[in-house]
Amino acid sequence: MKRILLNIIAVCGIAAVLTSCGDKPVYDENGSRTSSGKIDSDLVGMWSNGNSGYKFDENGKASLIMDFSSIMGFKDDGTFNANGQQLDKDKIVVDGDNIRIYNDFTDPETGVESEVDFLVMKSKGDIDTGTYNGSYEVLGGGLMEFVASRLNVDSNILTVEADFADDSAIVNVLDFLDYDAKDGELKMFNPNFSYVNEEADGLNYTYTIDGDNLTMIYADTGGKEEYSRVKEN
Repeated sequence: MKRILLNIIAVCGIAAVLTSCGDKPVYDENGSRTSSGKIDSDLVGMWSNGNSGYKFDENGKASLIMDFSSIMGFKDDGTFNANGQQLDKDKIVVDGDNIRIYNDFTDPETGVESEVDFLVMKSKGDIDTGTYNGSYEVLGGGLMEFVASRLNVDSNILTVEADFADDSAIVNVLDFLDYDAKDGELKMFNPNFSYVNEEADGLNYTYTIDGDNLTMIYADTGGKEEYSRVKEN
């Protein structure tokens, strides 16, 4: 199971830019951001590059979108793909609207056997035990811990959903960032971030929107990120 988690690398590109950032955003005495109210209506919506992306809401919150389809998901034969390792049907346990996906693990040093959770989720509707397609709230498991570690935060502060549909597995970290966007300047921040540069509090970009295409340039390095608008139902 540890090998599975270490090999999962398809996470949102934001994990690669937790470094020196620009001007500090404003926080109130409780550590919450004080919004400037700068929201670009053209930016509002979901954007993806096929592997990762963002969902910008009108309330100044941004969610992280991560496509895990190539490394995890339910299979037609009832097993679960965890980065190439097929977890048998008996490793998928449904209890009411909760579902637990786990694997057996033997400590190579002590020989002690244990069960290690890969995903623990709560369904937002009735669980289809034929396909398991649907939307779930992620409650815990190794995948949750991995995402938290890549974002340099404690998993307890995260609200994570997973959407499964046939061969698709999309993980959403909801309302993870606050943002301001206006006149081609985008600032995203989260007071819980543990940046490489401890004095930095945010991520600064310039951006342009051309039809359904979004280009973001990271201010500190000039790194370019390109996304396409996702049509939402």
